[in-house]
Amino acid sequence: MDAGHVARFVKKTGADAWVVCAASRDVLRWFADYEKPAFALFGRRSTLPIAWIGPDHVTTWRLLTRRLITLGHQRIVTLVREQPAGSGAVRAMLEEMQANGLATSSYNLPDWEETREGFHRVLDGLFQVTAPTALII
Repeated sequence: MDAGHVARFVKKTGADAWVVCAASRDVLRWFADYEKPAFALFGRRSTLPIAWIGPDHVTTWRLLTRRLITLGHQRIVTLVREQPAGSGAVRAMLEEMQANGLATSSYNLPDWEETREGFHRVLDGLFQVTAPTALII
């Protein structure tokens, strides 16, 4: 996931084109600017000028949230990697919850440190008072 490391490797390797699988945004940004063609297979490629294929996260998250609400879930919590609340999939989830009369807050999308200890801290905090009815990780 380190763009500098990948760049050094790519420049030493003879290839006419690259298929880049599930890369970080920094790596995909580097490939988008690289002189040889590249194709992103998954990865954080939104708004980058690179050919790509991957799932439609926005539609998937809307359908998932609707289904959870239909099943009676009201306290839906999602733990995601550094993804701003304005990103497509997360925004779709929050909008779907609001459209179904559920209040949303930082409870639904808690900040957490991406370590084992951080994971345990966020779970302890979530289950301390009122547990989520659905937890998406």
